[in-house]
Amino acid sequence: MSSAVKMTWRGAEITADGRAAAAEAIKKGLEHLLEESNRVIPHDEGVMQDSGSVDFNSSELAGTVFYDTPYAVRQHEDATLSHKNGRKHHFLEESFNDQSAALLKFIQEELEAALGG
Repeated sequence: MSSAVKMTWRGAEITADGRAAAAEAIKKGLEHLLEESNRVIPHDEGVMQDSGSVDFNSSELAGTVFYDTPYAVRQHEDATLSHKNGRKHHFLEESFNDQSAALLKFIQEELEAALGG
């Protein structure tokens, strides 16, 4: 006795859906990282914090969180500067290190949900 199974391969659709889900999840993850960094970024008038942004390239599935002021790099790197109220240097790096496991889990969950897994 033989059996037959008929199936329709939709690999291209799954790939497109997965890529779209990955793009959305990565972008949301980068935005979350910016929010977390803003909680500890040195803050006087808020200019540096307000300059924070996410640059995301969906075709490359890659992005950057950055602060666009002339002094952002020095504020981030110079451990000799004094910051008040729990604000600190290495604000972006430490936020990334603190959040990386949660960000990867979030991306995984978003992909599983999008792909029915």
